[in-house]
Order: sequence, then C-alpha cells, then structure tokens
Amino acid sequence: MQNKSKNNQQLLIYSFRAVCLLLIMLFTVPYSAQTQNNILENVEVKMNDGSTVIGELVIETTDKLIVKTKALGEVTILKSTIIEIKKLRSINIVDGVYWHENPNPTRNLYGPTGYGLRKGEGYYQNILILLNQLSYGFTDQFTIGFGFEIISILAGVNDSSDGPSIPGFTITPKYSIPIKKDKWNIGVGVLALHIPGQDELFSAGILYGVSTWGSRDNNFTLGMGFGITEREFTGKPTITLAGNKRVGRRFGIVTENWFIPFGDDYETLFSFGLRYIGERITWDFALFGNIEGVSPLPLIGIAMPFGEGWKG
Repeated sequence: MQNKSKNNQQLLIYSFRAVCLLLIMLFTVPYSAQTQNNILENVEVKMNDGSTVIGELVIETTDKLIVKTKALGEVTILKSTIIEIKKLRSINIVDGVYWHENPNPTRNLYGPTGYGLRKGEGYYQNILILLNQLSYGFTDQFTIGFGFEIISILAGVNDSSDGPSIPGFTITPKYSIPIKKDKWNIGVGVLALHIPGQDELFSAGILYGVSTWGSRDNNFTLGMGFGITEREFTGKPTITLAGNKRVGRRFGIVTENWFIPFGDDYETLFSFGLRYIGERITWDFALFGNIEGVSPLPLIGIAMPFGEGWKG
C-alpha cells in the first residue's frame, strides 16, 4: 500500500512537471506576426456598397477619412459613403488583418483564468447539452456566474421530501486584479455548489485563486483551490494548469489539467482541444481523460457573448 502511494506521488510529480513544460513551450510564446501601434488609431470602416476598409486612421475631416492600409496604402473615404466606423485595439491587428477580440478570455475549457469580464459583458456557455453557465461582468473587476445541470432531472433524482429535486447548480463570483494590464492578471473566487437530493442549499464548494500570465489570446494559468465539504476545508488543494494559444484569426488551442486530491493520493485529469473563435461565438472540441488506461472522452462546448459591453 505504501509503495502504491509512493508510486502515485512520483507519477503526480512527473505529470505536473510534464504539463508545466508543455504549457511553457506552447502557450507563452507570442505569435511573431502580431504588430502594435500606439500612435495612430486603428479603425474598421464599413461602407454602403458592402466593402470594408481596415487600417490606421491618418486624417479625419468633416467630409472624409484617410486610412492607411497594408495592401493599398492610403485610401480616401467620403463620409457620405460610410455606414459604420469601429475603433479597433491595435493589439488585434496582425499583418494588416483584423483579428476580432476573443469573446471568452475569462475561461479555459471550463475553469477560470485570471481575466474577468469587462463591465457590461456576459456570456452563456453550454457543455455537452447537460451543463450550462451564465456569467456577467458587473464591473471591470467583478464577475459572477450561475451554472446549472440537467442530468439530475433526466435521472429523476428526488430530494428528501420526495418531491421534484432542485437541479445541481453553482454560484461563481470572481474578483480579478490586473497586476500588469494584458500581461498578468490574478483572480480569486468561490464556486458554491448545490448537490441534488441534499437539504442544504450549498453543500459543497471550492475557494480558489488563479494567476494568468500572458495576453487574452495567449496565456498560461496556474490555479489552486481548497474544497469545502460539511463546512470544513479539505486538507490538500486541487491544482490546475491551463493554457490558451491563438494560432490564427479563427482558431486557438486550449488545454486544462486538474490534479485532484482523493484521500492520500492525487488523481489527474488532462484535456486538450481546438477552439473555433468567432466574433460572437466560440466552439470547443476537446478530449479529456487521465493517464491510468482510461480512453479519452470527447468534450464539445459552445459559448455565446451578450450584453452592452460587446457592442462597439
């Protein structure tokens, strides 16, 4: 028994080191094509003939704009032909092409990053139809989420009064602190959990902290949380290592890995997937499992932003 525990501890250490190395190699190197310009303002100009011009705003007068583009040089646009002018963050201009902002920088596949939603931003997330999450930014630092599942309803779980069970749900407030804007964010939060069939409103939970290094597109996250059951903290923390890397205008890769205490040992859960990054939607296609001979299982998720904060 002692040998098994020792082997599990060694396996945990090796797994932890391997994941750290992989994340550092994959997710902390920024894409070299990205360019930034903090002097001229970047704009997207939509015109009434259906065309769009993206570039640096050089001159604006009462009747025209002059926009410097990568492909065509300086382009003069009459204001009478313009439908919309949208300011763009220069960090999202890559080789003269606008990469719309990642609508879900605050999460990995499920767990949180150190980034928070900005005031007025929100999103709805669904995983495998069964798990749902709504999150909203009340300030630039404070985000709160509400999650619920439908597994217990489909399984017909009842509570102690033999009536219909309240589905399992979570309340997830998080406070984010930008240590260095767009380079290092930390977050602290609580996941309060209601378990179907339990009399208590919140019968379990996790108190956690996460630190995210990197931009909203390319980052590495280390998290640690202590479980709460029967109003007592668990003796060992749950540890998470995760990373996000944007590899194109529409695609990114994401991994989220958990080291979870069970008794005297730790169990590991690994995941790796592809993320489709749309302007108003993201899709996740991933595999997750552990390293003890269990075949990887598929995970499919979708997230859709909403709220006034996304309009611009």
